[in-house]
Amino acid sequence: MASNAYQALAERLAQVRARARQRSAEFAEQARQRSEEIAQHNREREEATEQRIREIRQRKEEQQKAEEDPTAKNQWLQRREAEDTTFQFGEVEEPEPEPEPQRPATPPPPVPMPTAESSQRERSAQASPSRSKAGPGEDVDEEDFSNTNWFG
Repeated sequence: MASNAYQALAERLAQVRARARQRSAEFAEQARQRSEEIAQHNREREEATEQRIREIRQRKEEQQKAEEDPTAKNQWLQRREAEDTTFQFGEVEEPEPEPEPQRPATPPPPVPMPTAESSQRERSAQASPSRSKAGPGEDVDEEDFSNTNWFG
């Protein structure tokens, strides 16, 4: 019986070792794939960086050539084609048509008709405007233009 127990224990130990080796191999493969992905990503980043460096160097060379150009200081030769210099924030929208003026819902109140008394006062005020403005006991100067109603 002891030999059966040892034999079962030995088989169990062999199965555990086999599973451990299999999982270890899977982990090693995943780590290798991940390191390859990281290496590929790093190569792509290095290529992009080198491309940017080439572009920057090219711009720098063009700028130096432009500075060395004897006509570079001539503003007339540096003029650009006509372009729209208006700032545009967001999408350009068509102007909205102006709304029609709204009419009031109620008609304006009627103007009261002048009475005989009020029209008589207005006629007497128009006949002697300087007298109505002059206080009692004041001399009225007809050539005093400050008392003349120029708008009425």
